[in-house]
Amino acid sequence: MSASLVGSEMCKETGLKQRFANSKYTTTYNDYYQGPHFKFADGEVTFDDRSDAISATTIELPFKHNGSTLKYNEETGTYDYYEYGSAHKDADSNAQLTFENVILQDTTFAELGEGYLIYNAIDSGRSGYYITQGKAIEVTWTKSSENAITHYYDAKTGEEIQINTGKTYISLIPSDGWSSLVINKSDHDRRIKNKIPSAGRCRGRDFLYIGVMDIKDKNKYFDAGNPKNCLLYTSDAADDR
Repeated sequence: MSASLVGSEMCKETGLKQRFANSKYTTTYNDYYQGPHFKFADGEVTFDDRSDAISATTIELPFKHNGSTLKYNEETGTYDYYEYGSAHKDADSNAQLTFENVILQDTTFAELGEGYLIYNAIDSGRSGYYITQGKAIEVTWTKSSENAITHYYDAKTGEEIQINTGKTYISLIPSDGWSSLVINKSDHDRRIKNKIPSAGRCRGRDFLYIGVMDIKDKNKYFDAGNPKNCLLYTSDAADDR
């Protein structure tokens, strides 16, 4: 780290302490503090050595009303957030909203009537994704009570994940829209050119399996017996061909 960058960080820290000192907020935890919400890695977390990692430079969330999308910015190493077709920016500074980490949670919900619903954020062992540095891995998540911390576990190793230091975007995705989540549509489109059609059902929905470059990888991307593998190749995705 350069001397100028170190100096800049020290100034930020000093300014933050001063703002706290001038405010009514305390810097000490009360009896309700349960510990850190995340395990931050000492170094940089990447998944370049993970064969099960998914390339994740574009993430299209299944929220049709605003077109929520996160795009990986290779220059900053963060995910820029877009909605309504435009970059989402801070109203005061005009800075792009961007995040070092993205966590997506497959979440059930209950409809309360009159257009209202509640997400069942207290659950155990449900699917999700941890995304950083242009790659995604499958995770599971658990939250035991209303005030408990949500824990995220690597679906492959079973260990609690460590994440990169920085801002984190967390999205609770309704379970009926989980299969409409699209990660890297460009990769998806390239596979469509080499489609190997096959009918089936996944999560109770009809689908058309579109295929990948090599047919031996079919089950890696789409296994009707394993709902977690239904991410890219649902009937919705098939309609994009």
